[in-house]
Amino acid sequence: RRPMPALLFGIAASARARRGVPKAVRLRGGPSGPPAGAASALAAGGTGGAGADPAERGREEQLRAVAENGYALEGLSADLRADPEVVRTAVANAGSALQYAAPALRSDRELVKVAVAQDGYALSYAAEALQGDREVVEAAVAQTGFALQFAAPALRSDPEVVKAAVLDSPHALQHASETALASREVVLAAVARNGGALQYAAEGLRADREIVKRATAQFGGALRHAAPALQTDPQLLRTAKRAEKRSVLRWNVILGISGLLLSVRRAVRWLTSWRRRSR
Repeated sequence: RRPMPALLFGIAASARARRGVPKAVRLRGGPSGPPAGAASALAAGGTGGAGADPAERGREEQLRAVAENGYALEGLSADLRADPEVVRTAVANAGSALQYAAPALRSDRELVKVAVAQDGYALSYAAEALQGDREVVEAAVAQTGFALQFAAPALRSDPEVVKAAVLDSPHALQHASETALASREVVLAAVARNGGALQYAAEGLRADREIVKRATAQFGGALRHAAPALQTDPQLLRTAKRAEKRSVLRWNVILGISGLLLSVRRAVRWLTSWRRRSR
C-alpha cells in the first residue's frame, strides 16, 4: 500500500479526534465556547435581522404581506388591524380590505379616501359619517358609479354627485333619490351614455321627447321605457331602428375583427411550426 500523504493523515487524525467531542460542543466552536465574533452576533439578536426586535420583524413581514394582497389584513392580529400604516398599505392594494380594519380606522377620512379611490365599493365599509362626506363619496363614485348606493341620502339627492356617478356607470341612476331621478340634467347625462338608463327616470322625464330621443339614439331598445304616447311616434321609431342597425353593424365589425385576429394567430402558429420542422 502507498503511504498516506502527511496532509491527508493530519485531516483523518483530526476527524477521529472530533468523534469524541459532543456535537453541540462542536457546533459552538469547541469546549471553550463560540468562535471569535459569534458572541457579539448572539448578543445582537442572532443572524438574520441582527439587532431587530422580533415583534418589529413580524410587523415588517405583515406589511409586505398586505402590500402584496390587501385582504391578508383579515388574518392579522387586532393590534395590526388598528395600525394605520398597515391598514393604509392594505387598502391601497385592495380598497375593500377596509372591512377588516379596526372601527376607529374606518372613521379615518384620509385612510378611507385611499380605500375608495382603489375600490369604490369600500364606501360600504366606511363609518356612517364618511358616507355622508361629499369628498369621500365623490372619490368613490369616480372609481365606480355604483358606489352611489352606499352614499348618505342627502348625497344621493345631490345632482352633481349623481351626475358624476352616472357618467361612470349610467345604470347607477337606479340608486339616486327621487329628487335626482326628476333632474333633467342628470337623466340626460345618464341616457347619453346608455339609453337603457331611461327606465329609472321619473315618469315625467320618460315623457320628455328630447330625453327619449337621446336615449333611443344611443340604444334603440330604450324606446320601450318611454311614455306610451312616445312609443308609437314615427320619428322616434325611425331613430330606434337606425340605432339598432348601428348596433348590429358594430357587432358585425367586432366579430369580423375577432375572426381576422384568430386567423392571423393560427397562421403565425402554422408558420412557426413549419419553420421548426424545416430546420
